[in-house]
Amino acid sequence: MPQFHGRSAVGRLSAAWPLVVMLASLAPCQGAQPLGAKQEQQWRKQIRENFFVPDPLPPLNARTHRRFQPAPGVKAEAVTYATEFGLRVPAILYLPDPLPKTASGKIPGFPLSSLNCNL
Repeated sequence: MPQFHGRSAVGRLSAAWPLVVMLASLAPCQGAQPLGAKQEQQWRKQIRENFFVPDPLPPLNARTHRRFQPAPGVKAEAVTYATEFGLRVPAILYLPDPLPKTASGKIPGFPLSSLNCNL
């Protein structure tokens, strides 16, 4: 198997796939109209019903286990969060670095959850 900087092609691809998935998910947004508040509420309601999302949501009880910088301009946190049934789910949360200042206080983030995560 070809090696690139000490990593196999499969290893490099698996490390890059979160970015590929995120960028591919943005492709349909080209030329899209802004989402109205009514449409957003309707979609959120439909998603909650389709996926049996509990109301109210259980507390996340998120814990950060480590922080690292996978690439320039990106920081990441290895976290776990709680489920409705008391289980802990491991995930990596990718964030922009530096964090942007927003009026709403919300910042973009990309959580990636995997059962093969070593925390």
